[in-house]
Amino acid sequence: RVAAAKRIQSTWRMFWFGHRLRRQALAQRTKAATDIQRVFRGRRGRAAVRRMVQSRFRQEMAKIRKERKRLQSLREAAMARRIQRMARGRIRRNRARELRVMLWAKRRQEEEFDAFEKRQELERRIAEAQEAERVAAELAAARAK
Repeated sequence: RVAAAKRIQSTWRMFWFGHRLRRQALAQRTKAATDIQRVFRGRRGRAAVRRMVQSRFRQEMAKIRKERKRLQSLREAAMARRIQRMARGRIRRNRARELRVMLWAKRRQEEEFDAFEKRQELERRIAEAQEAERVAAELAAARAK
């Protein structure tokens, strides 16, 4: 009877010990699986966050590039207007100078023409006066005869 009790206790203890070992092994495997999942999910989460950050970065950089391009376009347009304004000013000043030279030349020509007419008139009067004197001298000479 004692032998049977020992045999039952031994069998029970082996079952219980084996059950504990299996439970410990299962707990270890469960913990290992949880650790692996935690690491994997953490890595996957960091990768997802990295992708989100990179996507946001690309979007922001696209906005910055677009704004830079817009500002560059505005600067180029402003510089083009400035160059055009300077060129037009120079063209207008050159035209004004040419007009002043032409007006001066025209006035000078008119003055020379007026002086020429006055000289012609003066010469005509002198010639008339000389002719009148000659005619008067001839009449005086004809009367004296």
